[in-house]
Amino acid sequence: MTALSFNIEEASRRLGPAFTVDWLKLGAQTMQQRMPAGTAVIQDGRSATPETLPPVQCQPWCEYQDGHANEGLVEDQFCSSVELQVPLSFEQRTGLEALTVYASQAPGEDARVVLCATYHVALHLTLAETHQLIEHLQLMLGQIESAR
Repeated sequence: MTALSFNIEEASRRLGPAFTVDWLKLGAQTMQQRMPAGTAVIQDGRSATPETLPPVQCQPWCEYQDGHANEGLVEDQFCSSVELQVPLSFEQRTGLEALTVYASQAPGEDARVVLCATYHVALHLTLAETHQLIEHLQLMLGQIESAR
């Protein structure tokens, strides 16, 4: 059996927390038949059962509402809303079919709005930046509609 090994902290720093979460979900799915629930593989191939973290208070908009106590690390106990998508008709020629938007809040951080163009391209906006973007979009929309 060939083992794949990499430093998850390095990957998270380089690729962002979304990569870490997706990779861990994928790893849990592929190893589910071979390992008992709640077991993690550490670097030398041994397995260990992590301690349970106390649940956090989820935001009212959090999709999961479970306190994220099953996460292995405190920084993974973040709230995430349901993802909404806006189909992009002008961008389909570039392969970009939709813009995804959702709310997110990591422990000890302010809530943010996340706009994802692709898996690798995401904009994290503060609430003030989100309000400014909405204002500018409404202004541009108003200018176009008033010229019709």
